Order: sequence, then C-alpha cells, then structure tokens
Amino acid sequence: MNKHIIFTLIFSLWGGAFATAQQGYSLQQCKDLVLQHSKKMKYAQLQQQKAEAVRKEAWMHHLPKVEAGFYAVQLNKKMIEFDNPSGNLPVYNGDPRTLPTATQFAFLPAVSLGAGDRMHTGNITVMQPLYAGGRIKTGNRLSELGVEVSKLQVSLSKTELIAKTESMYWQIVALDEKQKTLDAYEKLLETVLKEAKDARKAGLIDKSDVLKVGLKQSEVALNKLKLTNGRQLALMAFCQHLGIDYSKNIRLTDALPTNNLPQHIQAEAAASVPKRSEYQLLQKVVKAEEMKTQIERGHFLPEVGLGASAFYSDAMEHGSDGRLARVGVFLAARIPISNMWSKRHSLKKHILGEKMAQNKLDETKELLKLQIQKTYYALTESAQAIALGQKKVAQHEEFLQTIKDRHKAGVVPLSKLLEAQADVQKAKSEYIDALSHYHQQVVAYKKATAQYE
Repeated sequence: MNKHIIFTLIFSLWGGAFATAQQGYSLQQCKDLVLQHSKKMKYAQLQQQKAEAVRKEAWMHHLPKVEAGFYAVQLNKKMIEFDNPSGNLPVYNGDPRTLPTATQFAFLPAVSLGAGDRMHTGNITVMQPLYAGGRIKTGNRLSELGVEVSKLQVSLSKTELIAKTESMYWQIVALDEKQKTLDAYEKLLETVLKEAKDARKAGLIDKSDVLKVGLKQSEVALNKLKLTNGRQLALMAFCQHLGIDYSKNIRLTDALPTNNLPQHIQAEAAASVPKRSEYQLLQKVVKAEEMKTQIERGHFLPEVGLGASAFYSDAMEHGSDGRLARVGVFLAARIPISNMWSKRHSLKKHILGEKMAQNKLDETKELLKLQIQKTYYALTESAQAIALGQKKVAQHEEFLQTIKDRHKAGVVPLSKLLEAQADVQKAKSEYIDALSHYHQQVVAYKKATAQYE
C-alpha cells in the first residue's frame, strides 16, 4: 500500500514537471492571449464605452429641462409691523354733523399685526427646446460619429497588437532554429575533435590542429551563450506583451513556414487603402469638421423654446393666510445680434478646418498607396533572399562533403575542413535570418493592406 502511494506521488510530481517543461503556445493562442490581457486593448474598449456615454448624454438635450428652487428666510425682526391701541369709536347715526358731539361709542380693542419675519418661496420651471439652429440634432450626429471613431480605434489597436505578436513570435522561433543549428554544429565539432585526437595519437596531424578544433568549440560555446541570453530576453519581452508570467520553459510550437509566396497575400493598393483603419479615422475627422461648422452656423440662428413655470410664496406671519401661488406658460425666443461679428471669425476658422482635414485625407491616401507598394517590394526581395539562401546552403554542404572526402584521403588539411564546416553553419544561420526577415515583411505587408482588419 505504501509503495503504491509513493509511486503515485512520484508519478504526479513527474507529470507536473513534464507539463511545465511542455508549456507550449501556438501563434493563434498568443494572439488570443494578447487580446485578452493587453492594457492597450482595454484602454481602447474603455474609450468606446466613454463615447457611448457621450452619445447618450447628447441625446438628452432633446428632453425638456426642469429646474426647481426653494429657499426659506427667518429674520430677527418683522419686515411689516402694525400696532393699533384700544379706544372708543363714535357710533355714526347717518348725520356727519353729530360725530363731534356723539354721545354713543363702541369700544375698539387694541390690534397688533406683523408680517415678513418668515418667508418660504419655491418655484419650478420646465423648458422644452423647439428650435436651436440645428445644433442639438447635429450634436447628436457628432456624438454618434464619436462612437464610430472609438470602434475604429479598437480595431486599430487590435491590428497593431496582432501584428506585433506575430512579429515577436517569429523572431523567437528564428532564434530557436538557430539554436538547433548551433547544437548540430557543436556535435559535429565533438566528432571532429575525437577524430583529430585519434589522428594525433597516430602521428598523422600536429597538436596545433587539435587545438584549432578546441578553439572552434569555444567560439561555438560563446555564440550559444549569447543566443540563449538573447532568446530569454526576447521571451521575457514577449510574455510581458502577452500579459502572462515569464517562464524559461515556454516553447513556441509553430515552425517558420518555408513555402509562403508573396503572391498568396498580394492585394491591390487602391482597394486596400479604404480598408485601413487609419484612413477611415481621417474620413471621420473630415465629417466631424463639417458637423462642427454646422454647429457654428447654428449660433447665427434664433433659439425657440416652450416653457411652463409655477411659483409659490408665503411671506406672512406663521399661521396667517398670506400665501401666493401662480402657474404660467410662456414661449421664449433668443435672437443673437451683438456676437454675430465675432462668430463670423469662428465660422471661418471651422471652414478652414474642413479644408485642412480634407487635404490631410487626400495626402494620406497617396502615402498609404506608396507604403503598400514599398512593403510589397520589400516582401518580394525577402522572398528572393530565401531562395538564394537555400541555394547557398546546398552549395556549401556540397562543398563540405567534397572537403570531407579529400580530408579522409589526406589531401586537405584539418583547417580546411573546419573552415568548410563554419561556412555551412554561417549559410544556415543566414538562411534562418532570411526566413525570419521574410515573415517580418509578411506582417508589415498584411498590416499595410488591412488583412488583419
């Protein structure tokens, strides 16, 4: 029983270590990760949510505006005070001549009256805009345009993240391929060193030839160290880009494709430009400038609104019936007059802004066409470099085989063999560089022709 538990524990630990060692990511998995974790993508999405909030806020200008106010005042002294002392009031019998000599009187008690020590006032006003020179409607269209711009910014951020992910991925894969060629070269040198030592014992070569092989091994070891460090740094940067924890055991599972041709992804420049998010953003800028001009024109037009108002006031002494309440309906119109002269300059500024935005759009269209053509030329050149690299590797391998045969026959010294092996290693490294550069150009061309959109 104990043996079974121990065996299970060892198997679990070994399985966990194996899983860690086999932590691999495909290119598609990396693209999914960067879209999930990228702060740049989250920022663009928050910008889109903000634009949606602005659009909803702009729509609220269609609704009536309601304002209410209330205040209460307590004074240390009444604003109105009236005191009437008590006294006898003559009884009037219909003849005014008898008032001075009246013999009958009515008693009038003292009266005190005050008001204004307390005041409660409230009002509410409802105003429905009927016409505002088209500014409300245009403002709503401008806010909707802002939402469209934010969506394009999300798309642009997505394109940039995917393109950068693909570029960094192939760079690391290329380093892994170089590592494989160095490992193979290192094993080859071990074999050559063993043969050189055997030949030295047999007295066929000098000690200097053996030392030359050792020097080559030291050179390869140094190159491997540099390559390993460079690969780890590139992997650290890649993990940070993806938003995952770094681990030296991470492997990239996709290999560098060797059969992709430029014709497979070629796209017409004129048709690709309108698909670019950058171009579409500039189109939105032109529309936005036109709408801003329309809003500015609205400042020259009158504003009309329909409203209703209710008013309540209680300024009499507490307990008295001195309340006042009124309700009214009104039509308001506002006609700008004095600021028309300053607004003319502001309108001219916006009209010039329209022309500048359109000019920028036209210029960018031509520059994007030029960029697409330039990246395609670079793509075809890098594809040609791959073909030349393959041919160069084949030629050096054929030459190496010839040198090996002649070395075994004792015609060629060991130094020539080492030189031929180094040339093969260099040719393979250059071929991998050509493959890596080609895929960098593929990324640039796909981005330029909106194939990531």
